[in-house]
Amino acid sequence: MRPTPFGSEALMPEAGTRRDRVARLRVELFDGVNLFVDGERVDISSAKARALVTSLVLSRTGEESRAVLSERLWSRSPSAEHQRNSLKRDLKALVDRLTQAGYHGLTGTRSEVRLDLDTVDCDVLLALQASDNGYAHSALLERDHPFQTIAAGCDDVDPEFSAWLTQRIAGLESLTMRALDLALRRTDLEMTRRRDLALAAFNLDRTRQSAAISLMRIHEELGDTAAALRVYGTLYLAHLEEHDDPPDGEIIAEVERLKLATSGPGQARRTAGRPERSNTGPVMLRIPAPEPLRSHQLRRTALHIIDQLGRRPGQLCLTRGAGATHRLEMLEDAGTLWLQLWRGADETLVWTGSIEDELAAGALAGRIAAALSPGNSPPASAYPHLMPARPETQALRLLLSTPVALPTERRHQHEPQPLDPLDQVEAGWRDLIAGQRAEAATALRRAAALDTDRGEALGAAALGLALIAEEDDAVAHAERILIGDHEPGLRALRGTTLAICNERRSAVSCLHDLPDRWILPRCFGAVSAARIGNAAAVRSFLAPAGSWPMPGGAAGLADWATCILPTSENFNGSLFYRTLLDMLQPVEA
Repeated sequence: MRPTPFGSEALMPEAGTRRDRVARLRVELFDGVNLFVDGERVDISSAKARALVTSLVLSRTGEESRAVLSERLWSRSPSAEHQRNSLKRDLKALVDRLTQAGYHGLTGTRSEVRLDLDTVDCDVLLALQASDNGYAHSALLERDHPFQTIAAGCDDVDPEFSAWLTQRIAGLESLTMRALDLALRRTDLEMTRRRDLALAAFNLDRTRQSAAISLMRIHEELGDTAAALRVYGTLYLAHLEEHDDPPDGEIIAEVERLKLATSGPGQARRTAGRPERSNTGPVMLRIPAPEPLRSHQLRRTALHIIDQLGRRPGQLCLTRGAGATHRLEMLEDAGTLWLQLWRGADETLVWTGSIEDELAAGALAGRIAAALSPGNSPPASAYPHLMPARPETQALRLLLSTPVALPTERRHQHEPQPLDPLDQVEAGWRDLIAGQRAEAATALRRAAALDTDRGEALGAAALGLALIAEEDDAVAHAERILIGDHEPGLRALRGTTLAICNERRSAVSCLHDLPDRWILPRCFGAVSAARIGNAAAVRSFLAPAGSWPMPGGAAGLADWATCILPTSENFNGSLFYRTLLDMLQPVEA
């Protein structure tokens, strides 16, 4: 009986044992290390053995010296002899397991270990080969940073292996990106193939502007401007996460061009299945945008207005056609920007006003949208005064609620759009009310960063952060809110935020002279005034309290005011309740 081979002899196939058909080894390295011989899975339990396979597959030639593998996989071993013995043991177990499955392509000598790459199919190498041939491998279309998942679960077997794998992944990403860029320069590719190539390039690095712009332009050519803008939204969030700053440069000009392309005369912009004229549907509003725009300031203003109005598809539909019921024009005269609202039926100028900059234009456009929305349309004579916008956030709806009329969420629940601050702040408030404070903080900070108009979304984000006890961020965002003379809702958000953060004097100043029926902001103002000893302000805040609904009397109203907002444990609710109750009891009597 022939003795069992050992060591290097065990790695050498016996003469005459190979079949005519050579078995193939499939190695899947994305999302781990998985081996298959002729389609049958081969389970390898040892993380070191899986790392050994990864080293050989990604070694370019399939060969590595024993010394290199020993140091790479067992660098923390006490001696070189221990390294060699460990490699010998794990290598023998791996060879035996593959041999049992019918694969004989893993061999070794006294100094080297070799994997026959001619009999190996590896998804990572196939992805690189596809890119070289001008195609996008499916693994590059499914996730961001796909190469970062190579050998997942094995990347911590040894510090030397981790360092080598990181360097190898960077090289693979660079080679693949270069191949995809070269392929995208070809002019003979069909559109879907170009789209896949651009998406693969973007997934490799979602902060890379050139890749994002290529993908955005392809979506635009395919007629899907919304998808193009979603690409920017993905880049925006990735850039914000990686660099803690929003992107700038060429991508901003590209986004401006795309957004301005959605307005102006020429074509109708419709929602699928929606007629252009409807008595019950959204108001049709046209924003003429002549090209080229006459100044940079006017261009920025147009972008902010389009952003603000485009976030209300249930209320407003921006159209390029002549069927619009109203038209909003922007004019420039001697350095001053003007908004003009025209009624299309009789070409009547129903409202005009001047604005200082693009931020004010966005806020003013929001009020116009609310004034024109179905169910909230004032008669033509009311246009010069413009009705204040209805609350668009759960935060402001809570502040304006009463003990007998609790708010309901008006915005449709859908997947939050990454660039819509109102969507993001509503998602944050849903998490906040559900007790998921970490998720809420993330969404609220994102909303605050996105609300360049410094309006209701920013105010709601500031109030939410105050309730989570993120007081420094809350106060900083509250101070950024752009408050005009006719913005009591924004003053209520800002003042309540400051009151919760114990900025009492600022809160009292901000919350004064609110509408009589705004019970909760007045309660916060009264308590803040009491805490600083301002008796006159307390009387002013509670002057209309006699007409407030008080189910359960003063104690019931004080309890409602204490509990209606999802405050944190840092908020001294018992002190707030006692202070408010002491002030309300004389009113009740």
